[in-house]
Amino acid sequence: NEIQLIIGGLIAMIVSCVTISLLHPGSLIWYFYGAVALMYALGYPIGHTAVIGVFSKVAEGRSQGTLLSWFGTAGSLARIFFPMLSGLVAQTLGFSALFGLIGILLLGTTVAVYMGRHCLLYHMRH
Repeated sequence: NEIQLIIGGLIAMIVSCVTISLLHPGSLIWYFYGAVALMYALGYPIGHTAVIGVFSKVAEGRSQGTLLSWFGTAGSLARIFFPMLSGLVAQTLGFSALFGLIGILLLGTTVAVYMGRHCLLYHMRH
């Protein structure tokens, strides 16, 4: 179901972030390429598509267009502010800390989705 797809996508992104955070200058470049592919070719597309599906099912019967536009707006704002915050963290603490922090945030999101899965499934059915 969609919840499993979301969790699977998040896990793929966590593995990607952990891999990048553990790389050092002498690491093989293929590890980096593999981690980036895992993030952007597998984890993000699967997770994001499933989230939109869940969001539209939960919003069913309400004004879906308005709610989906708010969802899109939030995504656009994230694409503006998160790169700035990432740059600040990378300059201050380094790239390993940045990807470690992103991995921790993704892990927290995964735990939240897992803990709230019954609520999400209930709202998707009703």
